[in-house]
Amino acid sequence: MCPGALFIANQEQIGFSDGLHVWEIQWDANRGSAASVGVATNKSTLHATGYVSLLGLDDQSWAWDLSSSLLQHNGTTGVLYPHIHENISSPDPKLIGTPYLGKQLTLRIILDMSRGTLAFEIDGQYLGEAFSNLPHQTLYPMVTALYGDTEITITYLGCFRSGSDSLQILCRRTILQSLNTKTAAKDVDSLRLPPSMKRFLRVPLT
Repeated sequence: MCPGALFIANQEQIGFSDGLHVWEIQWDANRGSAASVGVATNKSTLHATGYVSLLGLDDQSWAWDLSSSLLQHNGTTGVLYPHIHENISSPDPKLIGTPYLGKQLTLRIILDMSRGTLAFEIDGQYLGEAFSNLPHQTLYPMVTALYGDTEITITYLGCFRSGSDSLQILCRRTILQSLNTKTAAKDVDSLRLPPSMKRFLRVPLT
């Protein structure tokens, strides 16, 4: 297990407080109308009355609603995701603001605790940063679903160790910190670097 990861046996969750972490979610087509993925602290709301999606309901969780393609946090509905003008240099128009209904999905969630960002990749395409300025607290992978027969598989893919950063990781951090957070991926594309290095800067551990 990487530094900064905390296993809580009674909750069957792994939390991350440091480093960069990637996990994959495979979700069948039967997700219902309130399917969300994201992260939350251990203070997030886990119970509610009525037909609501818990993830993103309070200020302790951050969610991407796959049914509406909207970002949610603190009980408010944010912008469409992926963004049409941020983070992706050449987004597929079919992915912008399109609800992911009626098809099996493979998602990757990229949580960078050193930068406080959360990003997603779906079916092999990196979608850019969804949230920034995440708190320096332990955050846990979260999934919400209201459909009783849905099947979800979560696989932890790995991390970059923050306690013993290599020169490669230090260079990556320095480059990313020099870029505009809102247009980072587009800025990466404009750098005079080999494609493999651009992929490393944009989508680690893919």
